[in-house]
Amino acid sequence: MAFNRPSQIKPVAKDVVHVSSSTSLDLLLVVNALGLAGRVVPALVADHLLGPLNTLIVTVAVSGISVYLWAAIDTLAGTWMFAVVYGFFGAGIQSMFPPALANSQADISKLGVRVGMVFSVMSIGCLCGTPLAGALISSNEGGCFYAQMFGRSVMVCGALVLLVPRVLSFGWHPLRKV
Repeated sequence: MAFNRPSQIKPVAKDVVHVSSSTSLDLLLVVNALGLAGRVVPALVADHLLGPLNTLIVTVAVSGISVYLWAAIDTLAGTWMFAVVYGFFGAGIQSMFPPALANSQADISKLGVRVGMVFSVMSIGCLCGTPLAGALISSNEGGCFYAQMFGRSVMVCGALVLLVPRVLSFGWHPLRKV
């Protein structure tokens, strides 16, 4: 539910930081452009250093923290920094979720069913996220603070939810490649 809301950086930049339409579009393009590197670099880190589940936990945590900091941003420079950080790490979430799920399966014959089940559950958040964010923005008289608080809380809870099975299955060894 929280993942797609920062992609609405364009209207937030226009309304909160008071930038032109072309600058707010540039911010949105930066978020999307950094998605290319954000999909490749975490995969390389997962392959050579941390493993897919650890890399996914880090990308979700950094994305959640960056969305927490988004509420405090009221300058153009801060908005650019948010666009860079979230563009990179938000894309890492998309690219690391399937390998982390595949890596955690002992029985590879059940992988397709489990991936389908997980993406089915995730679709509920995609379906409900935008209307919920709209309702939160409306209840805040057009301000984004409630939607930002909700988004960051869901993102950080997601990182904690990923951390629990990692610790239960593999123990608390932060540098163990999982």
